Amino acid sequence: MSPPAVSPTSAAETSAVADAKGAERAAREVDSLRAYAFRALRFLFSMERNRKVGVLCEVRMPTGASGL
Repeated sequence: MSPPAVSPTSAAETSAVADAKGAERAAREVDSLRAYAFRALRFLFSMERNRKVGVLCEVRMPTGASGL
């Protein structure tokens, strides 16, 4: 049995579909990378914000005055 003949248009369509799938995958990877970068920045800024609050609490309530 011989394999079915492939017409040039179907080969071009297959290539176009493969390119579209590759572009879609690349777009998903970029979106994922942006999400990870956003999460990392959000974490860093929240740590900085919490650190400043901790420093303010230490200034307002020194350890010697708190009785601990």
